[in-house]
Amino acid sequence: MSKRRTLFPLLTASACLAAACSAPTSYHLVADTDPLKVLVADTPPTDWVTPAFDDSAWQSLSGPVGPLAPNAQGAMPTVLTRRKFDLGAEAAAYHTLTLSVTTTGTWTAYLNGQSVAQANGSIVVPSGGMQASGNTLAVEIHPPAGSATVDVKLVLDGQPDSSTAGQAQLVKGPWLISPSAVGTTIVWETSLAIASQAVVDGKPYDGGAGTHHQVTLTDLDASKAYPYHVEVAGQKSEEAQLTTAAKAGERVRFVVYGDNRTDGDAHRRVVEAIETEGPDFLVNTGDLVDSSTDGEWQDFFNIEYSLIRHVPLFPTIGNHETGDGARFMELFPIAGRVQGAGGQVYGADFGDVHIAAIDSNGDLDAQAKWLDQDLAAAEARGAKHEFVFMHWGPYSSGTALQHGSNFGARGNIVPVVKAHHVEALFEGHDHFYERGASENLSYFVTGGGGAPLASTGQIAETTMTKSAHHYLVVDIAGNTATVTAKDLSGTPFDTVTLTSVR
Repeated sequence: MSKRRTLFPLLTASACLAAACSAPTSYHLVADTDPLKVLVADTPPTDWVTPAFDDSAWQSLSGPVGPLAPNAQGAMPTVLTRRKFDLGAEAAAYHTLTLSVTTTGTWTAYLNGQSVAQANGSIVVPSGGMQASGNTLAVEIHPPAGSATVDVKLVLDGQPDSSTAGQAQLVKGPWLISPSAVGTTIVWETSLAIASQAVVDGKPYDGGAGTHHQVTLTDLDASKAYPYHVEVAGQKSEEAQLTTAAKAGERVRFVVYGDNRTDGDAHRRVVEAIETEGPDFLVNTGDLVDSSTDGEWQDFFNIEYSLIRHVPLFPTIGNHETGDGARFMELFPIAGRVQGAGGQVYGADFGDVHIAAIDSNGDLDAQAKWLDQDLAAAEARGAKHEFVFMHWGPYSSGTALQHGSNFGARGNIVPVVKAHHVEALFEGHDHFYERGASENLSYFVTGGGGAPLASTGQIAETTMTKSAHHYLVVDIAGNTATVTAKDLSGTPFDTVTLTSVR
C-alpha cells in the first residue's frame, strides 16, 4: 500500500485538486524509514545545519543511535542528524510543511540552516527559502541523562499550494529525453500559457508559448557536457547539465527500472539510489503512474526532478498510461517515434548501444515487423549491443491476475529478438525482479520502482527472482554487458555478464 501524504488545514487549495481527479501518488519529503546522516558529539561542528555542509563522513543510520555515554564532566553528548530532500520545479509553491519528530529528550529542527522548531509532536513551519533540490532538514537532539540509545524518526510532509495559480511559473521539469550525438530534447511545463525558452551554454532556444514547452537541440558535440536552464516569466530554473550521447567505443552505463506507481516513498528512494550510479541514460519499462491524472504526473516529475533534469529518460508506455496515451506522448515526445507500426515504438542509438521500445498494449505482429527493420538498420549503422524493452513481456513467473508471461509477445517479438541476437529483453508489469533465459536470450523483469510488490513464481525459463523494490545497472565495455540488480540501498543482489556476438 502507498503511504498517503497528509493534507493540512493550511493547504486547502490542494484539496480541490484531489477532488477534481483521482488522488495523486503520495510520498513524504522525508520519511521515517529514510536513513539519516548522524554524528554524536560534545560540540557540534560549525555550520553543520546548512545545506552546503559536508556530512559524507557521518554515519548513515535508520534506527536507534548509540551507544551513548556521558563525558568526563557527566554531560550527555548531542545527537546531530541531517537529511537532504528535493521539491522539484514547484519549490516556490511550498509555503508550508509539516514536521514530526519522534525521539526522547529535547530537540531543535533547522530547515536550510534556519531554526524552525523546538517542540515535541507535529507542528506547521514556514518553508521560506526552499530550493528545487538540495534542501536540508537538520535536527539537534539532547538525550536525557542515562540514555544508552536514542531512537530518531523524522517525517517531513508537504504539498505545493496552488494560491500562486494566477502567476505563470514552472511546474514540471525541465527533463531530458532523446539524447543523440549532436544534441538532446529538453521538455518542461508551465502553469499558464506563456513564452518560455531554454538557455544552453549561454545560447537561447525558443520553447514556444503554450503550457507545454520543448526544445530539440541538434548543434552540439558528441560526448560533451553543457550547462543549461529554462526561463519563465523572468525566472530561471536551477542550472543543470546535459550530456550528449557517447562516441563509438566509449563505455556506456544505463539504468533500467519501472512500475513506479503508487508508493511515492519507495519511488523516491529508488530515484535517490539511481542518482548515485551516474548513468548516461535511463530506461523505464512503463507504468510510471497509476491512472495518468495530472496530479499523478505532477508527483512523478517532482520525485524524478533531481534525476531526469540531467539524465535523459527513455520510457515505454504501460497499461496504466493508456487511459490518456496522448498525454504520455506529449510528456515524452521521443525522437524517432514511429506512427502506424502497431503501437508507440521507437529505436535510439547511444554510442555502441541500440535500444528499441515495444508497446505491449498494441498490435504485436505489426510491431514485430517494425522491430526487424529497426534492428537491421541499427546493425547496419554499427550497433554492437542491442536491447529491447516493453511493459508486459514474454517471460514472467508472475501469478497476479492477467500478469505472468505475455504469450502474444512470445509468439511475435521473441522470434525477431532471437534472430538478431539481442543481448537482453527488459520488461515490467509484474512488481518484482526476475532474471531468466530462453535459449541465448536473457530477460529481466524489473517492476520494482514503487508499485506494491507481488509474489514471484517459477516458469521453465526462470533463473532467479526476488520480490523487492530495485533497479538494474547495465555497464557496457567492449563486447560485454554486465547487468546488476540493486536494492534501495544500492546493494547488489544479482549480477550477470552478457556477451555480444557483434
